[in-house]
Amino acid sequence: MNKIKITSIFGLGAIAMISLSSLVLAESGALRDTDGPTPPHKLEIGPGGNGTIRGDLTEISSTTLKISSWGGVWMVNVTPNTKILRRFDGKASVDEMAVGDRIGVSGTFSRTSTAINAAYVKDWSIQRRFATFRGIVTSVGVGEFTMTARQKVDGENRDLFGTTTIRVLIVPETKLIIKGATSTGTTTSIQTGMRADVRGIWNRLQSVLTADKIVARFSEEEKDTSVPPTTATSTTTSTPPTANAGPSHTITISQPHRHQGVTASDVDGNLKSYNWSLVSCPATCPSLDESTGDISGGSANVQGAKFTPNQLGNYTLRLTVVDKTNLRASSTVIETAVSPTTATSTTTSTPPTANAGGGHQIPLNKKHTHTGATATDPNGDLASYRWKFASGGCPSLCPSLDGAEGSLPQGSTTVSVPGPSFNPLNLGNYKLELIVKDRVGVEKATSTVVDIAVNNQPVIITMGQSHTLVKGNAHTHVGAQVSDLDQNLTTYKWKLITCPEDCPLLANGEGNLSNSSSTVSVSGPTFTPNKNGTYELRLKIEDAGGLSASSTISEVATTSVSATDQSRSLANVLEALQLQVSNLLRRIADLEL
Repeated sequence: MNKIKITSIFGLGAIAMISLSSLVLAESGALRDTDGPTPPHKLEIGPGGNGTIRGDLTEISSTTLKISSWGGVWMVNVTPNTKILRRFDGKASVDEMAVGDRIGVSGTFSRTSTAINAAYVKDWSIQRRFATFRGIVTSVGVGEFTMTARQKVDGENRDLFGTTTIRVLIVPETKLIIKGATSTGTTTSIQTGMRADVRGIWNRLQSVLTADKIVARFSEEEKDTSVPPTTATSTTTSTPPTANAGPSHTITISQPHRHQGVTASDVDGNLKSYNWSLVSCPATCPSLDESTGDISGGSANVQGAKFTPNQLGNYTLRLTVVDKTNLRASSTVIETAVSPTTATSTTTSTPPTANAGGGHQIPLNKKHTHTGATATDPNGDLASYRWKFASGGCPSLCPSLDGAEGSLPQGSTTVSVPGPSFNPLNLGNYKLELIVKDRVGVEKATSTVVDIAVNNQPVIITMGQSHTLVKGNAHTHVGAQVSDLDQNLTTYKWKLITCPEDCPLLANGEGNLSNSSSTVSVSGPTFTPNKNGTYELRLKIEDAGGLSASSTISEVATTSVSATDQSRSLANVLEALQLQVSNLLRRIADLEL
């Protein structure tokens, strides 16, 4: 039962500021959790202004909360010294709270306003407690698994909530036991179909249990003999993710707006999901569209939420990022709504420009992704792009376009625009049109480009000259020239196919090719001949149309003659010549006598 208790003239002064109708309306409120009795609305003000208030959370910021209770809406001032607790008295934070939570506050009431300086704040809707479950493993992930379970209370199976699906997190402290184990293993021993008893800290709101102990086993008829049972202690560790809510923007009242420039990262590569919420608004907060989604990997661009500002002023958005181990991080950003006149004068003075890039020759019946497009906005307010085929822009029926639209990062004047992909089914011209919009969504720019589908032309290789090599000395081949009229070359690869004995290793023997012109240079590989003899190199070229070409060239390695040996040979020749000249002069002298 809701109650109000005023024990001092101080309290009567504060309540006098609130109308009777406010008292009646304040009795109802949305609850996030209904597990167990929910404490009623409450207002108690004692001597000196100390007291307690309990009600429903209507607005959140890092330093203030607003609570609907007896007397209407109360302002709660939160300081670094305020202790924040969850339902069962565990430590919590403002970041965990949500609009609609049942909140209790103890502190000192203001003498002049409906405000309380909080010493303690308890969120009765946030609850994590110790629990035990028994059930069947339905799916297995990295460091976690999902099971269909019933809760065990006092050693008995009781279907408290009906059969429920819970997510079990395995942390470094988890004791993991596989029944019938003969050796130590890893968490990969958990398999779908196992029966499991799990015990740990239970977050019912998220249906997540952080396990303290897990006992898993197969029944005899379900046992997979290909995987030996093991006993293991999880060594999984996790670092919380990082959230970046992006830059602030000036937005237009009554105009739909999507926040831009948002990122998330996780050093463990365990990103899972994100959620947006409006934590403060000039008046009643508008609804948020597209406020949740999935992300993955170690870094991700996060889609911003959409909303339509209904009043002039600041709107504080909070981004919450969650990883696969249920660790989370939050970040806030402020968007400022101004009148249309102000927005026009500050954000649309210069429209954006679009550049669809250069045209390409593309192979028939091969998927092609257009490249080279850019967008520019001197105001740094780029918002989105969209590709389409121009009217009459295809030889016959236009194929479907993949990746035809998306958002553009704000804050930069010039950005690259991702191109669409399509599969040309007929020979001829495909005229693409790029449409770029700025943040206001009114100013836009267009640009067109023609990609031409042709029958794939053959690849022609012109090899560089052959060389005489020196055994033991590293040698880099001069390379080759490659021609392709389609300009759709993709890769090159060198290989030694003939050697005197075992072929040496090739360095820089393969890579990607540019399509900037119909003729490109291919760099040669480096190798060190280990024997005298012939080394035959083969170069293979491939294009995007599935054609390839190969060519070979031979290099001959010989033994090197050192400079010392060359000097010695020359000295021997000179000595022999001198001896012959001396003998010739002696004969001439003998003839004269």
